[in-house]
Amino acid sequence: MDFLKYVNIDVGTDSEYRESNGNTLPNVQYPFGNQAYVFQTNKADNGWFYKPNANYTEGIRVTNQPSPWLGDYGHITLLPFNGKYDIDLHSSLINKYHKPNIMSGLLRRYDIKFELVPTKRGAVLKVNGSSPTTKLLIDCHQNNTYFEYTDSQVMITNKNVPDGEFSHNYRKFYCLKFDCNIINVNVHHHGSQIEVELANSDYRVDLVSSYISQELCNQVTLEQSNQKYQTLKIQVEKEWNQYLHTIEIESEITECDLEIFYSNLYRTFCFPRIISEKDSRGKEVYYNFKTKTIDCGAMISDVGFWDTYRTTVPLQELLVPKNYKIIVDATLNYYKSYGWLPRWLAPYERGIMPSTLVDSVVARAIVTKTYDKNQIPIAIEALLKNACVVSQDKLFGREHLSEYLEYGYVPAECNGESVSLSLDNFYCDYAIYKALESENHEMTSRFKSRCQGYTKLFNRQTKLFERLNREGEFDLEFNPNDWGYDFCESSAWQNNLNIFHDNQVVIELMGGFEEVEKRLDYLFSSTPQYTVGRYGFEIHEMTEYSRVADLGHFAISNQPSFNMPFWYLNVGAEEKFLNIINKTHKYFTNQSDGYPGDEDNGSLAAWYVLTCIGKYPFCPIEGMIDFERQFNYKINKI
Repeated sequence: MDFLKYVNIDVGTDSEYRESNGNTLPNVQYPFGNQAYVFQTNKADNGWFYKPNANYTEGIRVTNQPSPWLGDYGHITLLPFNGKYDIDLHSSLINKYHKPNIMSGLLRRYDIKFELVPTKRGAVLKVNGSSPTTKLLIDCHQNNTYFEYTDSQVMITNKNVPDGEFSHNYRKFYCLKFDCNIINVNVHHHGSQIEVELANSDYRVDLVSSYISQELCNQVTLEQSNQKYQTLKIQVEKEWNQYLHTIEIESEITECDLEIFYSNLYRTFCFPRIISEKDSRGKEVYYNFKTKTIDCGAMISDVGFWDTYRTTVPLQELLVPKNYKIIVDATLNYYKSYGWLPRWLAPYERGIMPSTLVDSVVARAIVTKTYDKNQIPIAIEALLKNACVVSQDKLFGREHLSEYLEYGYVPAECNGESVSLSLDNFYCDYAIYKALESENHEMTSRFKSRCQGYTKLFNRQTKLFERLNREGEFDLEFNPNDWGYDFCESSAWQNNLNIFHDNQVVIELMGGFEEVEKRLDYLFSSTPQYTVGRYGFEIHEMTEYSRVADLGHFAISNQPSFNMPFWYLNVGAEEKFLNIINKTHKYFTNQSDGYPGDEDNGSLAAWYVLTCIGKYPFCPIEGMIDFERQFNYKINKI
């Protein structure tokens, strides 16, 4: 069966800075591929460089961007053209077509047809022009680029990357190998644009990138160029269908519902990117941005664990155990190389979002014995470092850990997301407790106690988790509608029941099953209310939360709300739970505005897929819970 026909990669791409309908890119790439290919419509829009309804293009963007909020890095743009170079060579684009496995079109201005298919390490671009010769413009976006060329190859060292602790030694190597001779090469626009004049109007170019070396990049390019184009085209189509076939729907459902489902499933296989490579001896290696050395093992990029530990990674554990193993191995490889577990990689550590939710991923791998036996002591060492050692580098470890260890929570005086940080820490400590318990570790009881500290932040008068100062006092001026002071991209309402590991105690704190159900009824029926709080202006998550008005305080647009409906299951109100899930599903469509908020690294897409198949990791360290499925299906694990 061809599952690709049901995938619309434009879902979620109609977004902008102030309002997200997904904030996605239409990634043409291998599953978990090292980079993607996208029609660039306006590079001046920074992270929002693609508009789905544009009838023009500036070229094919080779992109690594995991989110417009982080931006792209190491990217280049390819534009076949003819005639004289101009500062703006964009062209009308007709017959535009793109799926996960292919992109094609006609550049009307130049009368040039092109087709691109992604490969495991790069892509193959075929160009058919009507002029005697054709040119290719390679836009490196910054002038911090070095290149050289031979009769038929262009080699580029690209240092186009945002500033950061590891950016000074960042570089990405590219090789573009043509199946015809290069006549001439010119450099334009302050050295950032390379104009390649070719001997033929029809040509094939094999593109490969590497973080390791130009030599390795050249070698893989040569190997790829020796494969037939049709073989590579069939290979990526087969690969995508194999991944999409992991969930085979057996019920009779509409074509529209099939498109929504498989477009979401596709998104869950785009991230994280696997950026480790095979060296000349066939060993898996990766570049260490900290030490400037080549280390052994698997490595991943373009993933934030605050976003993905809840849904994306558990779904991949269920469907593609072989790739899940790569992810968990990469987390440990990162620890061995950098001394800390990763938080947000793109491709090096960005150090954003609260706490260290990668703890959940690592702890789950210990509990399920996914790590090799000899790796488990190192994995536990990494978890204990996150939980017990104060990092001197803000990129690593837990923020305000010393205060958390002293008070058992992050005090309000720490100024910034203290409640979110505390709640995330409590769950991380629970995940660590479960990992230690599975190994009969001597520190098991300590973490069992630590993970119960959330009771201190629970205000029995308001029945909300609230900020607490160092004296153990709640703030009498606390406003549950405030965003940002105490909570990450949310307010007290979205975090009202944001504890997953101690359901019975939370129910008792709330006053029993009936009181929890009443609070849930209130949360899902209220009119959205918010103040801009610490942010000082309306962030896009507020806009998206308020536009989905019939879900009350349930901000499906962002991760802190993901678990809210499942609390109905905890109190036995299954009918109300299903009603909320069905209402929420209506906000997922097969159109370019098809998401109710940010689709971060597959997390929102995975939430949709999981709620369709009746499985959900309410407490990720403990695995999936089952509930009524939307349709019959079969899982075909890879």
